[in-house]
Amino acid sequence: MTRVIPRSTEPQTAVCVSDPSAAAIVHDAAVDMGANPVHISPIRLAKVPLTGSDFTTIIYDLAPWTDDVVPLVRALRHAYRTVPLLLYAPPTPTISTLLEHCGDRDGLKVMLQSTRRDEIRGVRENIAWLLAARHAELVCYLVELLITDLPSRPRDYIRETLACLIDLEKRRLSSVRSVSAELRVPKRTIQRDFESAGLPSPKAIMDWITLMFLALAADSSGRPIASVANDFGAAGYQVRRLRNRLLHINRRSVRAAQSFDLVFLAFAEACRVPSTIARNVIARAG
Repeated sequence: MTRVIPRSTEPQTAVCVSDPSAAAIVHDAAVDMGANPVHISPIRLAKVPLTGSDFTTIIYDLAPWTDDVVPLVRALRHAYRTVPLLLYAPPTPTISTLLEHCGDRDGLKVMLQSTRRDEIRGVRENIAWLLAARHAELVCYLVELLITDLPSRPRDYIRETLACLIDLEKRRLSSVRSVSAELRVPKRTIQRDFESAGLPSPKAIMDWITLMFLALAADSSGRPIASVANDFGAAGYQVRRLRNRLLHINRRSVRAAQSFDLVFLAFAEACRVPSTIARNVIARAG
């Protein structure tokens, strides 16, 4: 069964890095980014699911560097559906083959270790991606629980919308045109897929997914949603307009409208899903 980390949990990062120097870099970078690094051994990491832990992100160097790590990475992604994984691997002779077999999965990012002066900055950036990706993974998971028969193309569309927000270089609000181009699917085809599935328009879904992601990030950090939006390439006024339009709110209800639960319930209503189902989904996620 997929394990979902409660949103209220302090962001603990499981660090499984064998080289002491690399482990120290990861530790310092995680602390700098507001995460709580917890160092574990490859033996403990291999005991999937990890008992007695509330990890929200995992950093793993693939040690020992054998073919056995491929099913382990797949097992981690299966057991921890909403926990993103950074493969921070050393440039050993066999590592490229292992990364090729491990790397093409949702919620996973690859960074090779190096001795560059800016190494710790690169690790910080990737940890920032991890912390954002955990919100994206949870949004995707909740949407799939809410809409159990979600077709594959709308699912890919939702994922790509979120990927643009958390990408280290492309963080920005997407457009239907840019996402369809990334997916290499004509815009009209995407529109027909959404219509056939009885979903709101691709643009409306994009707006809802963006607002849910930002509301979740705001809930987790305790910051205003407009402030969080700036971290992901969106101006505060854009998000305020988006929130006001989707939730039909006025100034008196602005504070309550930051809540992820409220946004998720409103999204369910827009998708014609009963509120009882939506509340059960929220309860299941903790």
